[in-house]
Amino acid sequence: MGELGKFLRDWRFLTPLLMLLGLEALMQSGIYARILEPNSYAASIRHIIRTVRESPLRPNVLIIGTSVAYQGILLPQLNEQLAGSGLRVQSVACQGCMLETQQRLYRELHDQFPELKAVVHSGETALAWKARYTVDVANRGMLAQFSRRETLQLLQEQEFELGAWDFAFYYIGLLSYQSDMRDLALAPLTRIKSLSRFERHRRADFPYVNEYQFDLSIFEARSLQECLEHIPQMQAELIAAGKTDRHHANSALQTCQIAAYEQSLPESGAPQWNALFFRRLQRFYDEIHADGRMVITLLPPYSNLVSHLNGDDRMALWRRETTRIEEGRRYALVDLRHALDGPQNAAYYYDLLHLNARGAQVWTTSVAAELRRLAPQILAGR
Repeated sequence: MGELGKFLRDWRFLTPLLMLLGLEALMQSGIYARILEPNSYAASIRHIIRTVRESPLRPNVLIIGTSVAYQGILLPQLNEQLAGSGLRVQSVACQGCMLETQQRLYRELHDQFPELKAVVHSGETALAWKARYTVDVANRGMLAQFSRRETLQLLQEQEFELGAWDFAFYYIGLLSYQSDMRDLALAPLTRIKSLSRFERHRRADFPYVNEYQFDLSIFEARSLQECLEHIPQMQAELIAAGKTDRHHANSALQTCQIAAYEQSLPESGAPQWNALFFRRLQRFYDEIHADGRMVITLLPPYSNLVSHLNGDDRMALWRRETTRIEEGRRYALVDLRHALDGPQNAAYYYDLLHLNARGAQVWTTSVAAELRRLAPQILAGR
């Protein structure tokens, strides 16, 4: 014990230990979270929560979903087009946000809106078969931004399998933020510039407004295979001509690669994952209805190059399962999968899944028309 005691009192042991404890205290205080990389998933969650809480808008309709709704619905335009209908809309849709994070966002914020009468859920048909018993890396980082106890309770309710590493990740800040800390250490000046730029352009009323101008049509792809071939061949010339940039070309190529890979996967496990997804969806919708609110499932469009993701077979599954879940309750299914079909389809998309500013304008008009149609039912209350 004497030797152990000497070792524990040795400065060579105490110094790094105290440094680690001090760093962990910084993580636990929430101070470090204020300087997260602005484009990270974790920072996006914090930005959305902050903006929605501080916004002067008092919504009675809340949009929840992934990046398709985050980028595809222009909230200023939507509220302008709904003027006189009695509806006021805010959004907590977030990039990469799976169902468990969507539900956690709802729990975090729904009490902020005493006038809330309906939740519009962007229920993308491609998501059902992606359900799993483990939380993916991006959503794990997003969920770490909420109260640990309530987050872990939600994950257990939604049938996630949690191990010792999961509990350690949520409770130990050094694990939660390890990737972000590494990036900060490697490029501190880049981080400072990113934070400054983000604050300059941050809106006070809405979390995000799409301003992307580039589109898929410049790559002249009529199929996934042509998408994979044309982008590497054409991007240097198009970047030089100012018709795209590196970020746009990379995003377009990556979504093509992911779509091609997923298309090649066998669907032998799909029934199991679909069943898991809709059990989770039912619990989420049950919670919204328990608060006395209407649920509107909104099915968004994808690029025609990945029309298989929004096929009629998947639509039939969503219609069957949501009809079962919502029987006898205030509910509407809005199918806007084909709202952007036509010869201009490629011009509306930034990549295969996400709309650019032009596409968002067109789709927002379609969403506004549907919400105006549903306004009497929404405002009717319980």
